[in-house]
Amino acid sequence: MGIARKAWRRGIIRGMARKSALPLIIAAALLVSALGATWSGGQSGPTGTEQIAIPYVPIALQPGWNLISIPFDPFNPAIDAIAVPGHPADVVMTYDSANKVWLVSQRDKETGLFSGDIEEMTSSRAYFVRTDSFVPLYVGRPPILTWNTPPATPVALNVTEGWNLVPVVALNYRIPYAVAADDYLRSLSAGGQPTWLRAMGYNPLSQRWEAISPGDVALVSVGNLNPCTGLQLNKERVESGTERCQAGEYAERSPQGSITAGDIWGEFDGKDRVALRAALRMGKGYWVYASADGVILP
Repeated sequence: MGIARKAWRRGIIRGMARKSALPLIIAAALLVSALGATWSGGQSGPTGTEQIAIPYVPIALQPGWNLISIPFDPFNPAIDAIAVPGHPADVVMTYDSANKVWLVSQRDKETGLFSGDIEEMTSSRAYFVRTDSFVPLYVGRPPILTWNTPPATPVALNVTEGWNLVPVVALNYRIPYAVAADDYLRSLSAGGQPTWLRAMGYNPLSQRWEAISPGDVALVSVGNLNPCTGLQLNKERVESGTERCQAGEYAERSPQGSITAGDIWGEFDGKDRVALRAALRMGKGYWVYASADGVILP
């Protein structure tokens, strides 16, 4: 892509950031729909002549403090291009674990722009975002790579001993709904033992922290959602042991010879349950406590 076209596209994004958030949100929602971008089914990108389009991916927010991350490098990482003027989010914070300091930016009520320590929002950090609504952040993602564009360098996230704010990053263009915590943090280990001791996610509606420890599993009943996919448990994958984040074989809870309709002994059905590994969700951020310095290699 030529320099002139790149400059033109940057100008378009900056111009959009200075306008009211509502037209941008509507346009972004339409573009996301047109490109088929979803968290549950993975993200589809433009192909062929559509590669000039910028897909916008929603980062869900709830009223209160949200601990979020961006799973990819934004097309325009400027904070005012992500939390655009007119968006109800008014404070963004992150933690620099290397220097043990907080970085904070706040929206100026007169200009509608952010000012402070944070000028960009990238995939290498997690952020606390304060808002009073459910309006998501729409983040522009660079178009799918072409044959003459090299892939981006793989991500490496440095952590230090103690608490770290950690993003959940997707290496591939198709973004999974979530990833098992043990898989995502597997590089934080020494002598075959994990050096991450606890991960903490935050629920703004309940105002509660949700803790995950190495090896954590949860029993999920048939018909319920798999947190790693956002979809109902798939019978065939459960029986074959390939359901995403599955920790082992399903547990047969029905008595042999059950007369319950559709309940077949030896198949995943009825009131059967399956153990799923605890997951870290895309679009969310987490406090992670490490017992030693290390690197996360997603």
